[in-house]
Amino acid sequence: MHTLYFWHDPLAHLREIRRVCREGGRFVIAFGPKEDARAVAAFPESIYKFYSVDESRALLSKAGFFNVTMSTERIASRQIVFALGYR
Repeated sequence: MHTLYFWHDPLAHLREIRRVCREGGRFVIAFGPKEDARAVAAFPESIYKFYSVDESRALLSKAGFFNVTMSTERIASRQIVFALGYR
């Protein structure tokens, strides 16, 4: 949680995660999406970079993960997205 927000180059990090993930392995990441305007407004843009659900899906796919799926949950009044991709 909170990783995508801080990565200067998220695609590079995701590619490295995919590289070290074993063949057939699964990768799951949770994040608050850009679509949750209330959450985005609570964090300074100078530190956090929020991505939409579609942008996040595209990043995982571009990094080489396949069968990328997204599921959204409401936790403590915040929208949290769980992204799952396979190597």
